[in-house]
Amino acid sequence: MNILMIGQNEVSVIITILLMVIFKFTTTVETNDKLKTGIALLCGIGFGVLAIFMNDITIDFKNIVNYIINGFLTGAASIGLYKAQQIVRN
Repeated sequence: MNILMIGQNEVSVIITILLMVIFKFTTTVETNDKLKTGIALLCGIGFGVLAIFMNDITIDFKNIVNYIINGFLTGAASIGLYKAQQIVRN
């Protein structure tokens, strides 16, 4: 599987920055860790689906499943990066 990239940046880094911005400006709503994990995974899957249409590939079942799984793993990596930077900050 290919790593999901936008330009020269890996998507997991982009999702991590997106999560930092979202959770910083939504301080009025108390979000628990499960919700943060779910949001990161959904963002990763969303980017995986978006990557299907951005790349010039044949759309068949195998490619769709590969990109969705890759998006899921990207979301999981991004929540790991988010939690690691949160530990370093505190």
